[in-house]
Formats: sequence, structure tokens, C-alpha cells
Amino acid sequence: LIFVDGDMILHPLFIENHIRYKDPKKARCGYRGVKLGSAYTRRLLEEKEEFSPSFFNLLTKRFRGELTNPFRGVVIHSHWIRNLFIKKKTNLPGCHFAMYRSVYEQANGMDESILEYGYEDFELGHRLTLNGIEITNVRNCCITYHLYHNQTVLPGVKQIKQRILENKSPVCRIGMQTFEQGSTNEDFKTNK
Repeated sequence: LIFVDGDMILHPLFIENHIRYKDPKKARCGYRGVKLGSAYTRRLLEEKEEFSPSFFNLLTKRFRGELTNPFRGVVIHSHWIRNLFIKKKTNLPGCHFAMYRSVYEQANGMDESILEYGYEDFELGHRLTLNGIEITNVRNCCITYHLYHNQTVLPGVKQIKQRILENKSPVCRIGMQTFEQGSTNEDFKTNK
């Protein structure tokens, strides 16, 4: 299964590379890729310009101030080189991630009681970890280009994330199936 946020442009090899790096015991995350600026995003959405994933195009746009992190747009297959230059992370962020269906089912999927944006992926990642699933980085392999949008400030997210980390249930109560036991959004409310 491959999960992708709706504000991403995918590299032409995105799906192929997620399949290339699949592992039945791991969830693979690409984290944020190249961040496109507001004017560039607007031109793309209005179809006044076509997107090109070429590194030369990304570098040119970077020098013009139209995007950031152009080096995240370079495909690097060498695990050794990626480990040398890319910071290791072990959480499951939004953006994009992939896992086997059996891994997803083991944690009972996404918590359907979480309706707010901002921590549903983090919560799933925590439960995957409790199920013994390793979360690993495939940045610079499975590349995305993040369209610009205003940031939403969510009050209490740090407090919610701390409550998620304190939770020890490897499954959610309301997910692919509904269980009597398991975690639920009620466990993570900021005004608890």
C-alpha cells in the first residue's frame, strides 16, 4: 500500500522505487521532498507552466527562489550514500509512506476516530512500531514535490503527540475493524 498526501507531485519513478524498496517488515517513508514556492505552485496549478523533475530545472528554480531543497529531487539508490547524507528518522509522517497490507492490517489500519489533520499518520506510525515494524527512510529514492500552501497551526499538537507516545496499544479501536479494546482519538484530546 502506498499513501500519498494530495498536495504532492510525484517523480516519474515514484511508484517503481517504492516497489523496489518494499519490505514485509518495514514501513518506508520519503518524508518531505522538494518544496515548491507559492508563485511556482500557482503557475503549475493554473497550467501556465509544465513541471519538469530534471535536476537542472530544479536548480534553476532554486536560484530564482521558486523552490527549496532541490537536492531532495535527486534519486540516490546507494544505501551507503543516503545514510551518509540523509538524517535518519523513525517516525511516520504524512507526505508519503508505503507498507505491505499485512502490516497495515496488523495495526488495524488508520484510526477512523481521528478526524483532525495533523497527527493521524504519526499515531499509525507509533502503533506500527509497537507491532515491531521498523520505519525507514527512502528519501531521495521515492521523490515528491510538495505544492505550496499556507501552514495550518494546530493548537495542542505537541501535547497530542506526547499522549500518543504514552499509549501502549498496538491496535486502534476504530480502524479497519471495530474492537472493544484499543486506542482511540479520545485518548489523545488536548482538553482531556
